[in-house]
Amino acid sequence: MMDHDSADPDRRARCHDSPEDARADAPVEPVDRIEPQHLHVLSPLSTALLAALRVWPIWLVAVTRAEGSLFIIAGVGLLVWRVAVWVRTTYEVGSEGLIIRSGIVWRNVQTIPPQRIQQVDQRRGIRHRALGLVELRLGLAGTGEANEVSLDSLGEQQAERLATMLERWRKQEPHPARDGSAPPSALAPPQPPAQTLLRVTPSRLVIAGLTSRSLWLAPLAAIAATLQLLSDVGLGDESQDTVRRGLDTVSPAVLIVVVLVLSSVASTVFTVISHFDLTVEQHGSQVEIRRGLLEKRRATLPLARVQVVQLGTNPIRRLLGLATLDVRTADLGGDIGSGLHSASIPIGERAELAALAAVLLSASSGMPMPEPVLDPHPRAASRRAVIRRGVRIGPPAAMAGWWLMGVGGVVVFTAAALVIALVAGLAYGASLATGVNEHGVVTQRGAVAWRRWTVPLARVQSVGLLANPFQRRLGLVTVRLDIAGAPGGVVIPDIGIDQALLIVAATRTCPQPDVLDVIRSDARRPGSEIGR
Repeated sequence: MMDHDSADPDRRARCHDSPEDARADAPVEPVDRIEPQHLHVLSPLSTALLAALRVWPIWLVAVTRAEGSLFIIAGVGLLVWRVAVWVRTTYEVGSEGLIIRSGIVWRNVQTIPPQRIQQVDQRRGIRHRALGLVELRLGLAGTGEANEVSLDSLGEQQAERLATMLERWRKQEPHPARDGSAPPSALAPPQPPAQTLLRVTPSRLVIAGLTSRSLWLAPLAAIAATLQLLSDVGLGDESQDTVRRGLDTVSPAVLIVVVLVLSSVASTVFTVISHFDLTVEQHGSQVEIRRGLLEKRRATLPLARVQVVQLGTNPIRRLLGLATLDVRTADLGGDIGSGLHSASIPIGERAELAALAAVLLSASSGMPMPEPVLDPHPRAASRRAVIRRGVRIGPPAAMAGWWLMGVGGVVVFTAAALVIALVAGLAYGASLATGVNEHGVVTQRGAVAWRRWTVPLARVQSVGLLANPFQRRLGLVTVRLDIAGAPGGVVIPDIGIDQALLIVAATRTCPQPDVLDVIRSDARRPGSEIGR
């Protein structure tokens, strides 16, 4: 592992921190502030509705047993609890940062300095829109659950004021003076108008749903949830027997068609609802993403914190010239689909999304970022891919052949598996390509599910090299680029040692001897001999 600072190339070369760097991280003193105040007065009702949905088994039992008193007791108790939580929850903005106080029995005080704020996300679900409220989520630097803070059920004006103040504070923009006069920098040129970078139409979202890789999961999840629900109300045995008898009378071909249709409909509906009216706009130094039909979401991605951009496609989308774009900002954490620290464009023209990725990366680095020339990995990578696939599918195929046809089946199934391994391995090896220049690293792989990652060099925090005995014998190594926005880093498998050394040199890391031992193995062959 080789660590370096991702913000300053000179510091990366020195691998040491200076007092000036520490002073640069000093807190920013805001002039404007927000006095301690509660969430919106309708917050207890909004959060009680959400909590009621989470305890749905109680309502289900009450309905099945006609227990009206249980409805009243549970509803009143839940509302009283949420009112008590509302009374004990306040937030304020002061010299230390955003301060949130909460807790009934155990008091909790959370202070969030501006340096930790990565992203500000405003959401409006159905309950929020019905009550005129907004949920404000803050993405923070760090890992685990502590990297996300939510202020649920703020008023619209409360949320807008707080979001604007935090965004300005995070970017260290001038604040209004206490007497209301404009700061000296108010005469500076205004920010350029918002520029629409991408807008996804509903028809494109329909195509995204129909070509989604999660196509088969929706009906299976629906069946599992239905059977669980029937079991909870005491009708599980009879209902499940009825379902089994019905399935026994249905042709497998018909069942496959029905499942495929249900999958397509469910995937399409979910994609359209969650990404409806998806719009990407650039507002100066940040990108705003709006989407959602039932739940309106508005997230901001600071361009200065874009860490890695991933472009991907599958065989069907490749034939249609379509792709998916995933943008990661610093300190991912939490749920990838939550909108914090990550933004996914589910569908778009491949060329259009590639152009959008270039805009995001250029704005992130402050200069145009030309894509490097991609060099294919050594042919030894293809040979290793063939062997690995043969080892994976060969034994299961032989066992299946023995079970179905005996000795002859072993020969037939094993031969078929080896042919598949040969074709898949060669195709995968041919898809491996990596390039590096003075701006960033680009790597791609995948014969079926194709992916390409673009990483600015300034975002690489450390570089890891790994080579097992088989890789060392073939002159290959696996490179891992550790990046704040990508859990597990960006992995470049089976790259030539000479190519790996170019990446290490370009990142200006400070390698340690134990890491260099990986590429100085006695089993290494010169790069010119690799693939011969």
